[in-house]
Amino acid sequence: MVKLDLAHVQVFRKRLSSGERWEYHQIRGVKGSTFWKCREGEKPDTDEYHAAYKQAARPPRSADRFGSIVDAYFDSGEFRMLSPRTKKDYRRWADEIRTKFGSAPIAAFELAKIRQVAMSWRDQWDGRNADYAWTVLRLIVSWAYERGLLREHHLRGGGRRYTTDRSDIIWTESDVSAIEEGGPPHVARLLRAAVETALRPGDLVKLGRQHIHQTPLGRRLQVRTAKRGRIASIPVTPAMGRLIDETPAGRMLLLVNAKGLPWTEEAASKAVMRARKAVGLRDELRLYDARGAGCTRLLRARATLSEIAMVMGWSPAYAAKMLAVYAALDPAASDEVLVRLNEARNV
Repeated sequence: MVKLDLAHVQVFRKRLSSGERWEYHQIRGVKGSTFWKCREGEKPDTDEYHAAYKQAARPPRSADRFGSIVDAYFDSGEFRMLSPRTKKDYRRWADEIRTKFGSAPIAAFELAKIRQVAMSWRDQWDGRNADYAWTVLRLIVSWAYERGLLREHHLRGGGRRYTTDRSDIIWTESDVSAIEEGGPPHVARLLRAAVETALRPGDLVKLGRQHIHQTPLGRRLQVRTAKRGRIASIPVTPAMGRLIDETPAGRMLLLVNAKGLPWTEEAASKAVMRARKAVGLRDELRLYDARGAGCTRLLRARATLSEIAMVMGWSPAYAAKMLAVYAALDPAASDEVLVRLNEARNV
């Protein structure tokens, strides 16, 4: 990161034909580096001034180095269209990629050997981090290849090392009841909404009255999901209906923290983990795992298997697997869920 050093700023003053005097700020000794202009006497102490300085003071890109492709991707419209959470995750790897590959000639990525080098770089991390490192690097290479900035693409496919199956890590009704009985009320509402809607935490914390729609068959929640940008139309179950009805009339958000403020995704996940620990539930349970229980609520609310798969971003086959697993883990729901599952399969 470029440090702001006003000793490196040179200021020129010019009187305009109108009589006004203006200041022009540039990097000392660098022609054409003007990054700020203002009326004489104005104090350039804003965040915008600092950001403009850092941009101007950034070392020039070398057009024949891979670092220029990395920078171009993170300046691209495709990157700007990603969700805030995804952009944050990708930026975490930008410096790692620049450090390792930034000074490499672009031509090096057109040689088959680059795959071996990239995998060796990936292997310095473990588990999910290794896969994320590979995913972001491969994404940048794919982006450059599609735009003709690279003539070859040697990072296609493969590269993943971390695999996990969390299909049997699901919140049962007894787990949810334990949080409702022994946990903070605002966390209990959060978890209840999670298992009744099957929404991802990032969408769950934004759930508000504007998402509630009345239909001839009852209320539904219509939410544009952040990950895929699709409209999810979710039946309001009886338990979710009670949660909605118990929300104070003047509050637009259905879920808020202990201070009555909006949740962040990270804070919501950590709050559920603390409540889970406090009441002595299994360590592996996370807020995200509430989606498995949520799909059964949707089935019991007369959603079809195809609707559940669409809402949750699963294939129908995987949705059926999750429903069957949950029915086995939660005997209280077993008979009804399996009957509805068989009905759905026979449609």
